[in-house]
Amino acid sequence: MPSDASGLALDNVGMFSQHKFVDVDTIGFENVKDKNDVRLLLLSAPSASLLSLKIENYSKNPSILPNAKETHEHCNKYRHAVLYSTVENLSDALSKNPSKLLVNIEAPPKICFLITCQATQYTGMGREVYGWNPVFRRHFDACNAIIEEDFGLSVKSLLDSEDGAWVNDPLQALPYILCLEYALSKLWESWGITPDFVLGMSFGEYGAAVISGIISLRDAVKLIMTRTKLVTDNIKEEAFGVVEMNSTEFSQIMKELRAEEGMEDAWLEIACVNSPLQTCVVGPRCYLHKFVDLCKEKGFKVMTLDPYHPYHSRLTAPVIPKFEETTSQVEYKKTSNGTFISTVNNGKVMKTLDKNYFLDHLQGPALFADAIKTVLKDEGVTHFLEVGSHPINIQMVKDIIDKKYPEMGTDFQFYSSLQRKSSDRLMLLNTLGKLYTAGFNIKWENVNDNVNNINIADLGV
Repeated sequence: MPSDASGLALDNVGMFSQHKFVDVDTIGFENVKDKNDVRLLLLSAPSASLLSLKIENYSKNPSILPNAKETHEHCNKYRHAVLYSTVENLSDALSKNPSKLLVNIEAPPKICFLITCQATQYTGMGREVYGWNPVFRRHFDACNAIIEEDFGLSVKSLLDSEDGAWVNDPLQALPYILCLEYALSKLWESWGITPDFVLGMSFGEYGAAVISGIISLRDAVKLIMTRTKLVTDNIKEEAFGVVEMNSTEFSQIMKELRAEEGMEDAWLEIACVNSPLQTCVVGPRCYLHKFVDLCKEKGFKVMTLDPYHPYHSRLTAPVIPKFEETTSQVEYKKTSNGTFISTVNNGKVMKTLDKNYFLDHLQGPALFADAIKTVLKDEGVTHFLEVGSHPINIQMVKDIIDKKYPEMGTDFQFYSSLQRKSSDRLMLLNTLGKLYTAGFNIKWENVNDNVNNINIADLGV
């Protein structure tokens, strides 16, 4: 797995299109001076006029803030949130007019947790939130303890590692990703944000299965470690390409490739359908590089990963019997924390899984675009929270809506947990403020317990 592999590298080569969505951050986000000491001020009231008055009063006296105390879910339907780190930041943030104050607290929006794929890892991911948040730390440590006990690997030691060698090693990177995603999901749960739907992209389906309650954390660790070791030990590395095209265009290029001399038997497989603008293909190096050359000649953007372990392809067939021994030992329960949406079964809603699911997952394509169609068109979801180290899946969802379902408009909200090269604290509190003003019911008593220096104004007038 290359060090700057598919997920993060997509940001760097323009693989995501420009779209019409405008993500509005919590007011003050851009002007926070000390990102490690960022604070969140929340104001609420039963009417717009009272809330506007409070905002005005605090803007004139930003050094006199209310005492933090519990905010009841039913308290006020007019809400405002600002981020700041200094009195000057706060004064400036409070002087800005919010886009809206009224929220529907009777029926919070449906939210889908997007569980990030592999190849989004980077050194130090989650280190900051591990240091200051006891809930995240407790659940990260619990996952690490299982990995240490069962496989002799300390993922926790990677948090402080400045040596990026682990990023290239799937036997270290993948369990680290699982620990991070599991701990983030538990942090959001402690703050009152639980999923209506859970959707994992590629490797993220293992985290999705844990978060939705289908499999235990220990079984997930066993599955990913066994799968990874089987593939890395027994399957020859080939090549992988991410191409700015749809599946129909892929078929046409493959037809042209086979028409070339010596390429009559050429084959590649679709590994993932991320969006109408993004298809991932995998297969033998000799065929993939010729395919890439054709794509470039025709003006398609392409990113190539070589070498690459050929997940989501027939090339993994030799390890399936051995992997089935592990999938058969797993206990599969019914979902208990959000509905599981499958990328294996064409976006099907799954109440549970069975021993064959992750066998099909290893050999077949991850149809993310189909799964998002189910969430959008069948379930009416409008809010998406990415649970992972970097918001890659969100970009895919925007492309899907923009290019495939433009009639649905832009009334969607997207939230990130963490982001590469950004403060964990700033990203999490920014999203928390956005969720609060979108109408979600936050467990502020838990936020107060595990976030230092957060100021909550619950002025239940």
